[in-house]
Amino acid sequence: MVLMKRTETVAHHKGQISFPGGAQEPEDVDLVATALREANEELGIDPHMVQVLDVLPDFYARVSSFIITPVVGRLKPEADADQLVFRPNPDEVAEIIEVPLRVLRDPSIHHTEQRTHNDITYNIHFYDYGQYEIWGATGRIIQEFLRVVDSKSNG
Repeated sequence: MVLMKRTETVAHHKGQISFPGGAQEPEDVDLVATALREANEELGIDPHMVQVLDVLPDFYARVSSFIITPVVGRLKPEADADQLVFRPNPDEVAEIIEVPLRVLRDPSIHHTEQRTHNDITYNIHFYDYGQYEIWGATGRIIQEFLRVVDSKSNG
């Protein structure tokens, strides 16, 4: 799973671990196009090398008031992995972090904490990977992704 550490100069979520993504632009035909454009702008991933696998259900990020539509993709099977060269945008990306899926499935690195925001209490998912603490919307997307993948592989 490819994540990024955001720079301290971006408008939102400074220094946090996130997936590439952002707001839909008028030229984006749909949210999949938005996701592919953002992955290209932030990480330099060529959209033609990506096979879109699924679009997870929208969720509301209470703290930022964003509605997030996670788009799941992978390198196309016919693509040469050696051709995938990340070109992070230095204005937005401080670091690229690749986390093996097997690591995220390890229950010892995952925990939840209850937090209250505007008198609403909810669970926040945390994943500890080496020096990185992955949490918030990113942790929630990972948790939902693992739930969907595991339900499809068991069903």
